[in-house]
Amino acid sequence: MKNLNIFFLVIFACNSIMMFGQKNVQGKIVYEQRIESANYLKSYNLYFDSEKSYYEEKVKANLEKSETKEEDGTTFYATRDNKKPQFYFNSTDKGFFFSEVILNKHLFVKEDFKLKWELSNEIKSIGEYKCQKATTNFRGRKYTVWYTTEIPVVFGPWKLHGLSGLILQAHDDKNYFQINVKNISVNSDSQMKVTDFSEEDLSTAMSVPVFIETKIKLQEEFIAKLSSRLPQGAAPLQIDKNCKDCGEELEYFEEK
Repeated sequence: MKNLNIFFLVIFACNSIMMFGQKNVQGKIVYEQRIESANYLKSYNLYFDSEKSYYEEKVKANLEKSETKEEDGTTFYATRDNKKPQFYFNSTDKGFFFSEVILNKHLFVKEDFKLKWELSNEIKSIGEYKCQKATTNFRGRKYTVWYTTEIPVVFGPWKLHGLSGLILQAHDDKNYFQINVKNISVNSDSQMKVTDFSEEDLSTAMSVPVFIETKIKLQEEFIAKLSSRLPQGAAPLQIDKNCKDCGEELEYFEEK
């Protein structure tokens, strides 16, 4: 009986240590996020603890709206000078939210979804961390990620989360979208506190259908503004929904 009591005491102590470690885990991860066809390469910081994460873009200091004309007459418009960063906020009790800049306007969105992961036995090391492979299908793309249970939180970069460890690397099956970890700092005293939001702040978030409608409206207003600058008598510009040279969407909110 004495040995049995010692056994249960040891088990309880181990569980307590594990729970204590998970309760206090926190950190900052620096990622490089790339969208291939859009010539898009940005750095993001992920701040996390055991209950929430905040994934925020690093905005360039020289960000400004501009207009560039190529030799063939094609005009490119950089439509953003809004230096407030885009972000993704994930909380185990408040849900998932994101802020995206569409034609220089921030849209704050509440999103409800659950990723279904298929786990693999494949293992590799990223830095000092042993990582396991997992895959999921999400909005028209198949993603492969590498996550580590050595950092026992359910979070990750962008909208990828829901595994038993932090996601350090990700890409879709065509390498259109890639995320690679650049720096890992865990349980450091110098960590910034994870950004949190009040219930009042979160109540202002729009739904995904409203987000899609607003995005389309902003695009239409932008095209109308460009059309107003055309020579008199010229046909107004129109959005070509079947445009083959406009680049792929990252997410297809409706099934293709």
